Amino acid sequence: MRCLDGVDINDQRVGLRLDLNVPIKNGTILDNTRIIASIPTIEYLLERNCKILIISHLGRPKEDTFEQKYSLTPVCNNLSNILAVSYTHLRAHETGRNGVCRLRRGKKRGGGGGGGGGGGG
Repeated sequence: MRCLDGVDINDQRVGLRLDLNVPIKNGTILDNTRIIASIPTIEYLLERNCKILIISHLGRPKEDTFEQKYSLTPVCNNLSNILAVSYTHLRAHETGRNGVCRLRRGKKRGGGGGGGGGGGG
């Protein structure tokens, strides 16, 4: 397996598949250990001006259905709060079985996080 530091990734688009399947109750993350573990990689990529597409999932959703309890919105908001000064917005898109978070460089908008559970991009 190749390490990121051995690849010229400056100014590249990067798809990052992360295991962000964290315990959530009533929209609140109970343990964000997996999210915290992903921060150094995300910061490494952002320092190299990468555009990052994060792909993950929660639980075991049924195919071709959407249930709010499997929304990645709390995860995206948590990432946005941890990396507050570095991002314009962070949106959660519901895409069937997988969720997608798009990170954009810049200052975070006020109000504790970006985007909801759908649309736009």
